[in-house]
Amino acid sequence: MKELVVVWIESYGLALKIANLFVNKGGELLDCSIIGTWSQVLVRTDNINDVESIFLEIPEKIPLKKKILKDLDPIIIEAYLSLSGEKIKDFIFIVESEFVGDSLEFSQKMIKEELAIVDFRLLRFQIPKTITVFTGSQSQLDKTQLISQNYLAQMESKMSMTVIKEINSDIKNLFHLE
Repeated sequence: MKELVVVWIESYGLALKIANLFVNKGGELLDCSIIGTWSQVLVRTDNINDVESIFLEIPEKIPLKKKILKDLDPIIIEAYLSLSGEKIKDFIFIVESEFVGDSLEFSQKMIKEELAIVDFRLLRFQIPKTITVFTGSQSQLDKTQLISQNYLAQMESKMSMTVIKEINSDIKNLFHLE
């Protein structure tokens, strides 16, 4: 199974260099773009050993965020890349994060809990923000909130989470017309 490598770096030139190095070593480039003051690289690779060797080529002084996600569910990548999503069920659970790597990692936990992704997007502002909207049945709500609170307590980066129950049709129509 391919690993997903997420890199944010403050140089677009170095982002392109990183992307090129991964592709030269057999990686699959999913994204290389500018997001505010950061540049993002998303690449899938079979050889996790290549990851550290590629990062050795980046000057230490350059600010860098990275996350390596093993066995990431393809549904998450599809939702992120194509903005496809599921219809809203009994509740929505909105997660906002400053780093897409954290959002992808958290999404993997929610998919394992059988929540569906309604929307997953990266806002490419000066200060980037990732927004992920999940949905599930009422029976999943308490467990979802507990898992989320535990995860949030362990995170080093900033994330916020909001739950909305009893969704009216006007809100549902923001995501999918009924």
